[in-house]
Amino acid sequence: MTDSTSHILPLASSTEPRWTVRRFAERCGVTVRTLHHYDRLGLLKPSATSEAGYRLYTEHDVERVQRIVTLKYIGTYILDAPR
Repeated sequence: MTDSTSHILPLASSTEPRWTVRRFAERCGVTVRTLHHYDRLGLLKPSATSEAGYRLYTEHDVERVQRIVTLKYIGTYILDAPR
């Protein structure tokens, strides 16, 4: 049996804002399902996990989502561009 707190990641600062997945999705303009998908793929892991197991995101994660969405858009644009 493993320690239930082994999955909890420390945050750089206790005063840093943290959002649950739903609030974070609203802030970034993506869906909760998209964030779960990015987590499964390893593209975006939450900065922390609460005692209850909720994913918690920080401002650093906002930047990461913006990069992922931008690169996804660029890739789609390049693939759909006329040749």
